[in-house]
Amino acid sequence: MAAWKFTTSGVILAAAYNFLRDEEDLRWLLKAIAVTLIVQAAVVLKMKYVDGFYQVRGWFEHQNPLAMWSYMLGLPLLAATMSKANKQETRMWGLGFLCSAIIIQSALSRAALAVFVAGVGAVMTAGFVDGVTARRIRTTLALGFMGFLGAAAAADTIIARFGDKGNQASGETRDVMNLASLAMLQDSAIGIGWNNFALTINAPFPYGDVINDWERARGHKVDETYAKGVVESHYWLLLAETGYGGLITYLIMIGMVEWWALRGAWARRGTLAGVFMGAVAIGFALTYVHSDLERVLTQTKNLSMWMILVGCVSRLEAQRKGRP
Repeated sequence: MAAWKFTTSGVILAAAYNFLRDEEDLRWLLKAIAVTLIVQAAVVLKMKYVDGFYQVRGWFEHQNPLAMWSYMLGLPLLAATMSKANKQETRMWGLGFLCSAIIIQSALSRAALAVFVAGVGAVMTAGFVDGVTARRIRTTLALGFMGFLGAAAAADTIIARFGDKGNQASGETRDVMNLASLAMLQDSAIGIGWNNFALTINAPFPYGDVINDWERARGHKVDETYAKGVVESHYWLLLAETGYGGLITYLIMIGMVEWWALRGAWARRGTLAGVFMGAVAIGFALTYVHSDLERVLTQTKNLSMWMILVGCVSRLEAQRKGRP
């Protein structure tokens, strides 16, 4: 399964790289992203107000991957909305961004809510550094007003989410899962192998004992046959399954692409491609911090979306260097 999953992700990366030839293709991509977010927002609103879900997951496995997917796609739309593109396009992109905000508020992922606010602030700041325009001022004021209304309407729900009684237990669970990952790494510096965490965290392997001990310390009865889950931290999952080599390789890759995005944003400042790359760089940076808490970049929908953005950044970097 893992071999198939990562092979297909490579195909998606290559497809995105070869798709993006000029600015017209980038405009088409942004429109497609906006439509995708609009459709997902409709699904989310139906689940929230018709089906009565508290934390909405949309068409995703869980609310956390839904929220990360939404802000990674929403931030480039926000940057494009503030660009010099025509009004018809920016209105559509702006609607797509608002849908990403609706999705994240409905998912009620604490980390994603915080990251989204930080990302919006960073994209707006980068926009004004690129140049102060009437459109950027109007967009900032309009979003500020709508954000205030949205936050006021959902304030009770958001406050309740951050005050959930299960928050402390959730944090402690992450800590003990990290300890289980450390035990796997100590047994094998090259890791236990792709997709093996879910297997080795359960009996007859000993790595899940730290979780059982934690449960007993809390006065809970332990069911030895109950299947344990996978560590939440993306980095601890990499260390456990692929060892030091896997983590170092990953850090080199994301560092290189992040540098390409930042350098491209500066080199193309004042253009649609420049604001797109700047917003993607911000989204990537926030996602990699967020990944210490959520491993959602390994899940199929998020992995595919991430590879599309990586492919686009790679192609724009190749074009910057004068390659076709």
